Amino acid sequence: MYRVARAFPFDDLDRPFLSDVPPDLIKHTAGPKSFEEFQKTAFEVATMFEAATTKHAGKRLTDFDSVLDFGCGAGRLLQFFSPEKQKISGCDVNRPLISFMEKHFPKADIYQNKTEPKLKWAANSFDLVISFSVFSHLTRDSEDRWLTELERVGRPGAIYLITFQGDWCIESKFPIPVQNKLRKAGFHYFDIHTPKGSVMDFPSNYGSSVHTADYVRNEWSRTFDILEVYKGRPPSLYDHENLTSVHRKALANVRSMGQDMVVLRKRLSGTSEP
Repeated sequence: MYRVARAFPFDDLDRPFLSDVPPDLIKHTAGPKSFEEFQKTAFEVATMFEAATTKHAGKRLTDFDSVLDFGCGAGRLLQFFSPEKQKISGCDVNRPLISFMEKHFPKADIYQNKTEPKLKWAANSFDLVISFSVFSHLTRDSEDRWLTELERVGRPGAIYLITFQGDWCIESKFPIPVQNKLRKAGFHYFDIHTPKGSVMDFPSNYGSSVHTADYVRNEWSRTFDILEVYKGRPPSLYDHENLTSVHRKALANVRSMGQDMVVLRKRLSGTSEP
């Protein structure tokens, strides 16, 4: 059983965390094969996610009634929610990941979705939707369709936390001439799909995409209200006056998420059809 370090604001969660994620699933979803590193990144991302929800919704992660993790992987973030008091749902396109989730999250509604919409859930099902490192990989057309679909399944006023490769990625990974081209384009998709004939292969529409914050504000606001766009570093960008001292201390000690994040809200006048 993995115990939560008291340096993080989740020490009050009285339940076991993941302790036996196979190395191949860890590498597929998080990069390194180390379980300790997998969990460290989990607590770091959850700390920033909860800083965002407390700022923009006045709620901790466990205060939302109904939660969807779109691209749930091996449960790295779903482990921070409470199946005893929340309706927890997760989906992913990868069968081995879904099989793992079905075994280890028996009280959650786990589902293998297709590479394109539609999801199985009815309209207006969730008041929090999270998605880590899915919109870092989709083609523009696929991204637009999934944003529309996620808007459909959210309740009016629902909060969305979606990470993407943004300005921080552009600045840290590309030479200046390429940075200028990417900023001018706003969005660019790199086709890096190399199928190996394995059950762990990524879908063909799953490469590497980068967005500028201006692109996200301009294009995603067609579907949602944009509450804030956080740059990938430093974590102190997530600090705000209503954070607890424990949470503020945690933010001061975590590493950068590695991706930018946008906080969205479904419009109260949303017209999603069932």
